Amino acid sequence: MEVNNSIILNSLGEPITITLRKSLKAKNTAIRIKDKDVELVLPRGGNKNRALEFLLQKESWIRSKLSNITKPCNDIKENTKLHNKLPILGTNHDIKYINCENELSVKQDRKTIIVNSPKYLYSKVLTQYLKQYALEEIKNLVRCIAKNFNLKNYGKISIREVTSKWGSCSSRGNLSFNWRLIFAPQPVFYYVVTHEMSHLKEMNHSDKFWNLVKKIDPNYQASRIWLRKYGASLYQYLPKA
Repeated sequence: MEVNNSIILNSLGEPITITLRKSLKAKNTAIRIKDKDVELVLPRGGNKNRALEFLLQKESWIRSKLSNITKPCNDIKENTKLHNKLPILGTNHDIKYINCENELSVKQDRKTIIVNSPKYLYSKVLTQYLKQYALEEIKNLVRCIAKNFNLKNYGKISIREVTSKWGSCSSRGNLSFNWRLIFAPQPVFYYVVTHEMSHLKEMNHSDKFWNLVKKIDPNYQASRIWLRKYGASLYQYLPKA
Protein backbone atom coordinates (compact mmCIF):
# COMPACT_ATOMS: atom_id res chain seq x y z
CA MET A 1 0.00 0.00 0.00
CA GLU A 2 1.35 3.42 -0.95
CA VAL A 3 -0.04 6.83 -0.04
CA ASN A 4 1.23 9.91 -1.87
CA ASN A 5 1.11 13.65 -1.18
CA SER A 6 3.44 16.58 -1.77
CA ILE A 7 5.84 18.76 0.19
CA ILE A 8 7.17 22.12 -0.99
CA LEU A 9 10.85 22.70 -0.18
CA ASN A 10 12.48 26.07 -0.85
CA SER A 11 14.24 27.38 2.24
CA LEU A 12 17.44 27.78 0.18
CA GLY A 13 16.11 28.81 -3.21
CA GLU A 14 13.38 28.31 -5.79
CA PRO A 15 10.61 25.87 -4.78
CA ILE A 16 11.03 22.13 -5.26
CA THR A 17 7.92 19.94 -5.17
CA ILE A 18 8.73 16.68 -3.41
CA THR A 19 6.43 13.66 -3.45
CA LEU A 20 5.96 11.97 -0.10
CA ARG A 21 5.49 8.21 -0.57
CA LYS A 22 4.87 5.59 2.09
CA SER A 23 6.04 2.12 1.11
CA LEU A 24 5.75 -1.28 2.72
CA LYS A 25 8.97 -2.36 1.02
CA ALA A 26 11.18 0.47 2.31
CA LYS A 27 13.29 -0.18 5.40
CA ASN A 28 14.55 3.38 5.96
CA THR A 29 13.57 6.93 5.09
CA ALA A 30 15.18 7.78 1.76
CA ILE A 31 15.26 10.44 -0.95
CA ARG A 32 14.87 9.28 -4.55
CA ILE A 33 15.68 11.54 -7.51
CA LYS A 34 14.81 10.58 -11.09
CA ASP A 35 14.39 12.88 -14.11
CA LYS A 36 14.04 15.96 -11.88
CA ASP A 37 11.34 14.26 -9.82
CA VAL A 38 12.13 14.00 -6.12
CA GLU A 39 10.52 11.52 -3.73
CA LEU A 40 10.74 11.25 0.02
CA VAL A 41 10.10 7.58 0.79
CA LEU A 42 8.91 6.57 4.26
CA PRO A 43 8.96 2.98 5.52
CA ARG A 44 5.92 1.41 7.15
CA GLY A 45 5.35 3.15 10.48
CA GLY A 46 7.80 5.92 9.53
CA ASN A 47 7.51 9.19 11.45
CA LYS A 48 6.56 12.04 9.13
CA ASN A 49 7.96 14.73 11.43
CA ARG A 50 11.37 13.06 11.50
CA ALA A 51 11.20 12.58 7.75
CA LEU A 52 10.62 16.32 7.26
CA GLU A 53 13.65 17.10 9.43
CA PHE A 54 15.71 14.65 7.35
CA LEU A 55 14.48 16.33 4.17
CA LEU A 56 15.40 19.77 5.47
CA GLN A 57 18.93 18.60 6.30
CA LYS A 58 19.33 17.22 2.77
CA GLU A 59 18.09 20.28 0.87
CA SER A 60 21.56 21.39 -0.25
CA TRP A 61 22.30 17.86 -1.45
CA ILE A 62 19.02 17.71 -3.37
CA ARG A 63 19.75 21.02 -5.08
CA SER A 64 23.20 19.83 -6.09
CA LYS A 65 21.54 16.88 -7.85
CA LEU A 66 19.05 18.98 -9.76
CA SER A 67 20.28 21.12 -12.62
CA ASN A 68 17.23 23.39 -12.53
CA ILE A 69 13.80 23.66 -11.03
CA THR A 70 10.85 23.31 -13.37
CA LYS A 71 7.87 22.63 -11.16
CA PRO A 72 5.88 25.61 -9.82
CA CYS A 73 5.24 26.17 -6.16
CA ASN A 74 1.75 25.15 -5.00
CA ASP A 75 -0.43 27.75 -3.36
CA ILE A 76 -0.73 27.13 0.38
CA LYS A 77 -3.52 28.61 2.45
CA GLU A 78 -2.44 30.58 5.48
CA ASN A 79 -3.47 28.94 8.73
CA THR A 80 -1.62 30.57 11.60
CA LYS A 81 0.44 33.74 11.44
CA LEU A 82 3.07 34.84 13.94
CA HIS A 83 4.79 38.19 13.59
CA ASN A 84 8.18 39.14 14.99
CA LYS A 85 11.25 41.16 14.08
CA LEU A 86 14.90 40.31 13.54
CA PRO A 87 17.81 42.70 12.93
CA ILE A 88 19.67 41.56 9.83
CA LEU A 89 22.87 43.46 9.07
CA GLY A 90 21.52 46.57 10.71
CA THR A 91 18.02 46.51 9.20
CA ASN A 92 14.99 45.32 11.14
CA HIS A 93 13.02 42.71 9.23
CA ASP A 94 9.44 41.69 9.94
CA ILE A 95 9.22 37.92 10.33
CA LYS A 96 5.92 36.50 9.11
CA TYR A 97 5.23 32.86 9.96
CA ILE A 98 2.67 30.73 8.11
CA ASN A 99 1.87 27.40 9.74
CA CYS A 100 1.89 24.89 6.89
CA GLU A 101 2.33 21.13 7.26
CA ASN A 102 3.38 20.51 3.65
CA GLU A 103 5.84 23.29 2.90
CA LEU A 104 9.34 24.22 4.00
CA SER A 105 10.21 27.60 2.55
CA VAL A 106 11.55 31.07 3.21
CA LYS A 107 10.91 34.10 1.04
CA GLN A 108 12.46 37.52 1.57
CA ASP A 109 12.02 40.99 0.22
CA ARG A 110 13.67 44.18 1.41
CA LYS A 111 12.34 44.18 4.99
CA THR A 112 10.13 41.11 5.32
CA ILE A 113 10.90 37.41 5.68
CA ILE A 114 8.08 34.89 5.24
CA VAL A 115 8.54 31.41 6.70
CA ASN A 116 6.29 28.51 5.69
CA SER A 117 6.70 25.35 7.75
CA PRO A 118 5.15 23.11 10.38
CA LYS A 119 5.30 24.92 13.71
CA TYR A 120 7.87 22.55 15.21
CA LEU A 121 10.29 23.22 12.33
CA TYR A 122 9.88 27.00 12.22
CA SER A 123 13.12 27.82 14.05
CA LYS A 124 15.17 25.27 12.09
CA VAL A 125 13.87 26.43 8.71
CA LEU A 126 14.52 30.09 9.48
CA THR A 127 17.92 29.35 11.03
CA GLN A 128 19.03 27.34 8.01
CA TYR A 129 17.98 30.14 5.70
CA LEU A 130 19.84 32.77 7.72
CA LYS A 131 22.97 30.62 7.89
CA GLN A 132 22.99 30.35 4.12
CA TYR A 133 22.28 34.06 3.82
CA ALA A 134 25.21 34.86 6.12
CA LEU A 135 27.50 32.54 4.18
CA GLU A 136 26.68 34.17 0.85
CA GLU A 137 27.16 37.67 2.27
CA ILE A 138 30.53 36.64 3.73
CA LYS A 139 31.67 35.05 0.48
CA ASN A 140 30.82 38.20 -1.45
CA LEU A 141 32.65 40.35 1.08
CA VAL A 142 35.71 38.07 1.10
CA ARG A 143 35.93 38.23 -2.69
CA CYS A 144 35.68 42.02 -2.61
CA ILE A 145 38.35 42.46 0.09
CA ALA A 146 40.61 39.89 -1.58
CA LYS A 147 40.47 41.79 -4.87
CA ASN A 148 40.93 45.27 -3.41
CA PHE A 149 43.67 44.44 -0.89
CA ASN A 150 45.51 41.56 -2.55
CA LEU A 151 44.43 38.91 -0.02
CA LYS A 152 43.63 36.14 -2.45
CA ASN A 153 45.35 33.27 -0.65
CA TYR A 154 42.25 32.20 1.29
CA GLY A 155 40.87 28.68 1.30
CA LYS A 156 37.50 27.29 2.28
CA ILE A 157 34.88 29.65 3.72
CA SER A 158 32.43 28.25 6.26
CA ILE A 159 30.04 29.27 9.03
CA ARG A 160 29.50 27.63 12.40
CA GLU A 161 27.38 27.67 15.55
CA VAL A 162 29.90 28.67 18.21
CA THR A 163 29.94 30.72 21.39
CA SER A 164 33.67 31.24 21.89
CA LYS A 165 34.63 33.36 18.88
CA TRP A 166 33.29 35.39 15.98
CA GLY A 167 35.70 34.10 13.37
CA SER A 168 38.92 32.25 12.71
CA CYS A 169 41.61 31.83 10.07
CA SER A 170 43.57 28.58 9.90
CA SER A 171 47.21 28.16 8.87
CA ARG A 172 45.90 26.93 5.51
CA GLY A 173 43.88 30.10 4.99
CA ASN A 174 40.49 28.54 5.71
CA LEU A 175 38.07 31.15 7.03
CA SER A 176 35.31 30.32 9.48
CA PHE A 177 32.69 32.67 10.93
CA ASN A 178 29.96 32.65 13.55
CA TRP A 179 26.69 32.76 11.61
CA ARG A 180 25.11 34.96 14.29
CA LEU A 181 27.05 37.90 12.86
CA ILE A 182 24.07 38.18 10.50
CA PHE A 183 22.27 39.92 13.41
CA ALA A 184 25.06 42.49 13.87
CA PRO A 185 25.23 45.91 12.22
CA GLN A 186 26.86 46.00 8.80
CA PRO A 187 30.10 47.70 9.99
CA VAL A 188 30.59 45.01 12.67
CA PHE A 189 30.01 42.27 10.12
CA TYR A 190 32.59 43.94 7.85
CA TYR A 191 35.11 44.27 10.65
CA VAL A 192 35.03 40.59 11.64
CA VAL A 193 35.60 39.51 8.04
CA THR A 194 38.40 42.08 7.75
CA HIS A 195 39.98 40.84 10.98
CA GLU A 196 40.13 37.21 9.85
CA MET A 197 41.30 38.05 6.35
CA SER A 198 44.12 40.14 7.79
CA HIS A 199 45.41 36.93 9.36
CA LEU A 200 46.07 35.68 5.84
CA LYS A 201 49.15 37.94 5.91
CA GLU A 202 49.77 38.25 9.65
CA MET A 203 48.98 35.17 11.77
CA ASN A 204 49.26 37.19 14.98
CA HIS A 205 47.99 40.40 16.54
CA SER A 206 51.12 42.47 16.00
CA ASP A 207 51.24 46.11 14.99
CA LYS A 208 51.55 44.96 11.37
CA PHE A 209 48.33 43.02 11.75
CA TRP A 210 46.36 45.93 13.20
CA ASN A 211 47.79 48.32 10.61
CA LEU A 212 46.45 46.02 7.89
CA VAL A 213 43.05 45.86 9.61
CA LYS A 214 42.98 49.65 9.77
CA LYS A 215 43.93 49.91 6.10
CA ILE A 216 40.95 47.78 5.12
CA ASP A 217 38.56 49.10 7.78
CA PRO A 218 39.58 52.56 9.07
CA ASN A 219 36.71 52.57 11.60
CA TYR A 220 37.36 49.10 13.02
CA GLN A 221 37.81 50.34 16.60
CA ALA A 222 34.14 51.28 16.88
CA SER A 223 33.13 47.77 15.78
CA ARG A 224 35.49 46.16 18.33
CA ILE A 225 33.87 48.22 21.07
CA TRP A 226 30.38 47.28 19.84
CA LEU A 227 31.23 43.57 19.95
CA ARG A 228 32.58 43.82 23.49
CA LYS A 229 29.47 45.63 24.68
CA TYR A 230 26.71 44.01 22.68
CA GLY A 231 28.11 40.83 21.10
CA ALA A 232 26.40 38.57 23.63
CA SER A 233 23.02 39.99 22.58
CA LEU A 234 23.33 38.29 19.18
CA TYR A 235 22.62 34.94 20.88
CA GLN A 236 19.15 35.99 21.99
CA TYR A 237 17.82 35.40 18.46
CA LEU A 238 16.83 31.89 17.41
CA PRO A 239 18.41 29.99 20.32
CA LYS A 240 20.06 26.74 19.31
CA ALA A 241 17.62 23.84 19.53
